[in-house]
Amino acid sequence: MKWFKRFAKKRWIFLSIIVVIILIAGGTIYTKTGSTSTPQYETVAANLGNISQSISISGTIEPVTNLELNFGSNGLVNAVNVQPGQAVKAGQVMATLDTTSIQAQVTQAQATLLSNQAKLALDQAGPSSSVQQSSQAQVTNAQNALAAAKQSLVDTQASNQITLDQAQATINQVQTALGSDQSTLLINEQSFATAEKLVAPATTMTSTAVPVQATATNYDLPTTQGTISSNQSYIVADQSALGNAQSTLNSCGNTPSCSAIAQSWISQDNTAIADASTANAQANKVIGDLEAVQNAQNSLAATQVKITQSIDSANQAITSATTALTNAQDAASIASQPATAAQIDSDQAAIASAQASLSSAQQALSEATILAPVDGIVAEVNISAGKTISTAASTSGDIILEGANSFEVTGQVSDTQISQVQLNQQALVTPAGQTTGLQGKVNQITPMATVTQGVATFPVNVLITQQSSNLYAGASATVEIIVKQATNVLTVPTSSVHSLGSLNFVNVLQSGQSVRKLVTLGASSGIYTEVTSGLQPGDQVIVANRSAALPSASNNFRANRAAGVGGGIAGGGAGAFVGGARARG
Repeated sequence: MKWFKRFAKKRWIFLSIIVVIILIAGGTIYTKTGSTSTPQYETVAANLGNISQSISISGTIEPVTNLELNFGSNGLVNAVNVQPGQAVKAGQVMATLDTTSIQAQVTQAQATLLSNQAKLALDQAGPSSSVQQSSQAQVTNAQNALAAAKQSLVDTQASNQITLDQAQATINQVQTALGSDQSTLLINEQSFATAEKLVAPATTMTSTAVPVQATATNYDLPTTQGTISSNQSYIVADQSALGNAQSTLNSCGNTPSCSAIAQSWISQDNTAIADASTANAQANKVIGDLEAVQNAQNSLAATQVKITQSIDSANQAITSATTALTNAQDAASIASQPATAAQIDSDQAAIASAQASLSSAQQALSEATILAPVDGIVAEVNISAGKTISTAASTSGDIILEGANSFEVTGQVSDTQISQVQLNQQALVTPAGQTTGLQGKVNQITPMATVTQGVATFPVNVLITQQSSNLYAGASATVEIIVKQATNVLTVPTSSVHSLGSLNFVNVLQSGQSVRKLVTLGASSGIYTEVTSGLQPGDQVIVANRSAALPSASNNFRANRAAGVGGGIAGGGAGAFVGGARARG
């Protein structure tokens, strides 16, 4: 009997310790507020919406002289549509990158997002014959899409081979023609050199041997051009000799021997001149062949680049289709099993991640085009089609635009926020005294910090892209730089979110009780905050306790505890404990 009493006493002590820990941690708390009535909570349903998170800066409106416009993405320049001195209008396309790989990334991100959303829908719906049929249909569709992507790769490879063969055949053809024409030129030059030796009456120039290349292949572009110039000099000298021979014939009178010699000179001089002219004509033909070979080689190089890009795009399509098939098969394999709360949270987190990837890919796609932000005159063009550019290596604007009636605002961003700011991000500029903001975009980020009293800030330039007659140089303005956007995501009022150290939680009304739930947060607009996991659409989130006493010096802690705030880290443990006041039964 004594051992039983000792056991019961130890058990009571153990249970008492557990209860005390729970009460201290803020799990389940009963607070006397002078009234035993049931708490009256103000709630808002967690629902889907759009979030725009921004960083606020301020500065002075200044006129713009030159705008440095740059691509926001790396890649191969596809086209440059402007030239220095050209007038452009706001919104005009000035240059573009090859977007083959970027578009493939967007397509893959869209496919991943759709797949993740479909998986969440399946998990929330629970096992059913219609869900199983739908998931199997998705598997079939994904299999068909993968087969089509693989066949597209085969077709692309076949088409590319034909194009490559044609380009190579063109090179072979022009190289054959070049070899033949070089050989003919060598023969012509040898014939001319022989004839030049017989030119009379001889001069210093005509007595100089004609330079002839050892082999036909030596007649490259510089050598052939030099041959034409040299032959032309001989022709001038030979024509002079021909004139002298003609004069000699005229002075021979009736002397047969003199006339015969002069006639022989005239014939030899004419032969040399004709051979030189023939050689020059052939040399010009060789030059044409050399240019044709160079053009054919350039065409082959361009063809090889396009072939690589098309193969990359086809392989990326296969990768995207393979991912979609894997996701569809995974969804089908678990279609007969009910999803757990953890799985739902995981699905929502996957959707948030896919949305972020899609936003990043779409941002890269939008930054693959340089648009004129305002009307102006093109001052410089520092890029060309076919050039590969890197945003990290850029030291000057890809295109310099002289803006007409354009304005900008430069403000300071703290060192804790500068990593969120990127070129071409959208912004809203509100001049002092005005209530309507104007559209703008981040045009320049200075990488060197300004340190004031130990605080580092970075100058960020925002170009005002929306025309307005209410812009005045020197006026102050506030700027909201949109650094993160999320669409169709789960949102709650920011005021309903509470923090304990690194943990975030909200209080949800369940069966009349306030239940604390840990949440993972995403973007925040200030008024609303994105919840990536921990809640479901429709959950009633507590924003106020209307029955709680107003806080004072004596009851402030008690009122906060009654509302479910400040319940301690343990109170947020997986949303298992009640965080608000509980009415006694």
